[in-house]
Amino acid sequence: MQNLTPEIICIGAVGRPHGVRGDFFLSGRSALLCLEPATSYPARLGASLADSRAVTIASHQVMQGRDLLHVKEIADRTDVETNTGIALWLDAKFFSDPHAPWSYCTVLDAEGQALGVLREFVHHGATLNAQIESPAGDWLEVPFVESYFHFDVARAKAQKHVHLTVNADILEDLWDRVPVAPVEQKTPCSESQ
Repeated sequence: MQNLTPEIICIGAVGRPHGVRGDFFLSGRSALLCLEPATSYPARLGASLADSRAVTIASHQVMQGRDLLHVKEIADRTDVETNTGIALWLDAKFFSDPHAPWSYCTVLDAEGQALGVLREFVHHGATLNAQIESPAGDWLEVPFVESYFHFDVARAKAQKHVHLTVNADILEDLWDRVPVAPVEQKTPCSESQ
């Protein structure tokens, strides 16, 4: 595998197919990519960057307010459906996303305790929220404002950490916990004679 720089970031995932020729909507993004429509881009496709394979984004356009992509290695609608939900990775130098330095950084509280990974940004009206995923798969949305985050781009790029201005215990009740499946109680079977 080629040497991957820290500037390669997840731009979303293969989403709903459009047509039969392998075009698909990019899912998992709240902001549009700023890519040139007639330019192709080297990218990676995989659940993680380490397990990804090289692909080429052959075309990009905006349709219905969403990014519509065609990846050369995804030939048709069946391929799109097979790859739905798989992450697409791109070198950050190809587009200007103002939040790119913080995406996929480890989130540390004011005392340096790791809370999880900043997965994406979502807009809720006038507020931009950072979505944090814990190692257990729980989710937390925190307003992406100076009251909660230190906006140090150089440190975020160098260390792949983003620092909160508050302690983890302040946010404890705000986590959206992943439900744990109840354990089925097994009872001994009574034998009939």
